[in-house]
Amino acid sequence: MIKDLLKKNKTIRDIIVKVGKKRRIFCVQKYGIKEIETIVTALNNEGLCSFVDFGTLLGLMREGHLLKHDADIDIGIVQESDNAIKKADSILESFGYTLYREFTVAGVIKEQSYMRNHIKIDLQLYTPEENTETMYCYLFYTPENDSKAKQWKSVIKKCPLVEKTRIIQIDNHRIFIPEKAEEILEYKYGSNWKVPDKSWVYWEGPNTYPVEENGFLKSVENGGL
Repeated sequence: MIKDLLKKNKTIRDIIVKVGKKRRIFCVQKYGIKEIETIVTALNNEGLCSFVDFGTLLGLMREGHLLKHDADIDIGIVQESDNAIKKADSILESFGYTLYREFTVAGVIKEQSYMRNHIKIDLQLYTPEENTETMYCYLFYTPENDSKAKQWKSVIKKCPLVEKTRIIQIDNHRIFIPEKAEEILEYKYGSNWKVPDKSWVYWEGPNTYPVEENGFLKSVENGGL
């Protein structure tokens, strides 16, 4: 009951959210690289084409380490079969991760987040476009920045299809990245991706297209916390 009352008080809820984010940032900075190596290697060993993605990839390629403000780990998976999501879910569960939330569009899963010991992993699910060398994923946002909203606006982000990955060494850990990582970063962040941009808005970047279908959020209370 006390927990429910705290959640209804916006001021207290905002403080809890801020504290939780700081804790996630600390854990990602301390344990993130090792977790990336473990999880992405396991996904690839099971035949999934997986790699570090978005902000995680940007930090490793631009700074040589995770971005200091990162509160999560971004992993991309190319859905080459219908059971890719089930495979990924089984692998993450085997390492103690539990489903934290997922986004669906028209009843189809487009993005999932997992938690373990305050480390959050976002799985970005990519769909190859037919008869092209591109793929796309969905990104979700709320204009009011309401993370508890059930219905979110959607955009799709297009980039070159990842068919192969390569390994880079970060702090003596083997990290899988897309073979053409630089090209993908340029598609996602623009030609100046090597220059930090404090005004960056992820749903307005290059090769991003609005779609009519809304995304729907399903949260699992306290999953993995």
